Amino acid sequence: MATSGTYDFNMTASTFLDSVLRLAGVVGEGENANASQFSIAMEALNLQLHQLEVNDVPIWKRDFYEFKPQQSNYVTNNSVDYRCVKGHTSASDTEPGVGDLWEGYWVADIDPEGTPTAWALATDYITSIEISIPERFYDILICTTLQNSSNEVNVNIIPFDIYTSSTNSKRTSLVATIPTTITFDNKLPNTGYIYPQPLNSFDSTMRIYGILKPEDVDANSQNMDIPPKYLNMLRYNVALDIAYSYGRDSETIQLLMKQASYFLDEYKKSNREYTSHNFTKGAY
Repeated sequence: MATSGTYDFNMTASTFLDSVLRLAGVVGEGENANASQFSIAMEALNLQLHQLEVNDVPIWKRDFYEFKPQQSNYVTNNSVDYRCVKGHTSASDTEPGVGDLWEGYWVADIDPEGTPTAWALATDYITSIEISIPERFYDILICTTLQNSSNEVNVNIIPFDIYTSSTNSKRTSLVATIPTTITFDNKLPNTGYIYPQPLNSFDSTMRIYGILKPEDVDANSQNMDIPPKYLNMLRYNVALDIAYSYGRDSETIQLLMKQASYFLDEYKKSNREYTSHNFTKGAY
């Protein structure tokens, strides 16, 4: 007999939440959940996901994030050209070549790319050094540049304190090919820096592999951003929360509690990898 040949089973939010509501005894056989019931179940699911994170047993999955470095701004001021090396909104103290703090945000450039624009106050300036990563990352594992569809080159990940204490933090070098180093700000967990600074002509995709948290559920029609192996554990634990909310009888609550506890314990046993990672934002 033929088999499916697939390994990507998942559920839509509405299918999952309907199952949860039936387990909790809120929706009976032949009945359909209403909008209010779906809303309560969705809230319980999102609270459960975040509570597991607080309890150091987060739901996680391996994935990657792709990006291309943004293009740096080049400006001219008092007949000198400058390249932005730190994103900022301009003020008098960051005026290139003049302000007290300008050297932290600009570097004089004798060979700018393209035609620099005149520097101006209250203007947002960006740099290819800085990158923004999704808040979803619990941990960063590997970073690469993707030079073509089949060739990835590793980029060194270094601690932020080493980056800031080295010449890297001066951010003055340019490279037209591949940045060799990446770091992540332990005070601004969604912010990273690459070095040497890529030229605006740098056209390779960079890729960050890591441990990611699932997205919140905010619509019945969306697919669950949760690995299927966690769904049964979540199903019973969310159903238990809902049963309490609806004041279900003690027998129903006891049965759900037993199953919820069993699946949660099994999840903790099988989910060994989370114990080897510090799932704390900014800890990369």
